Amino acid sequence: MSPFEYLLTFLAIILGLGITDMLESLHKLLTGPRIRWHWMPVLWAMAVFSTILALWIFNFAIEDDLGPDRYIRGSTTSSLLFLLSSAALPDPDAPRESRDFLHEYFDARWRYVGLLWVVFFAFTLWGAKQVVGWGGYETWAIGAMLLVVIPTALTRNVWYHTAAMLLVIANALLLMFR
Repeated sequence: MSPFEYLLTFLAIILGLGITDMLESLHKLLTGPRIRWHWMPVLWAMAVFSTILALWIFNFAIEDDLGPDRYIRGSTTSSLLFLLSSAALPDPDAPRESRDFLHEYFDARWRYVGLLWVVFFAFTLWGAKQVVGWGGYETWAIGAMLLVVIPTALTRNVWYHTAAMLLVIANALLLMFR
């Protein structure tokens, strides 16, 4: 195996654990006791999943950059995405007091998830600058997403969170199909 294949295997393990956690939570929410759904945690999960796919495709495009800093950037970015995956949907085994479980989850977690998005995009912007420089489309797209997600750590406004996550999903799709 080449060093690049070792790196991708390592990143796949971290990202696979995050996707597994998110899908397991979704499965238990779908098959568990009846709850009233709220779109925000589901949108968080969709944004995380599309961002993981975009990151995966982006990593294939930069195969030649394999210094130690690439392993640090890759493992940190993957770890942040794992935390986002774990935070996107609630733990289905947690005690519930009402049928508005997902709305209460959003009310309890909006700042944490928003802060994770800010740290993720700030770190990813730094990494993209190292790889493609300031002139690359990817760097500008990630920088724009950083500006979009900063208010998610500062406001509980569900409509802003919705718009921000839709833009994160659109950005990930643009980066994937560019």
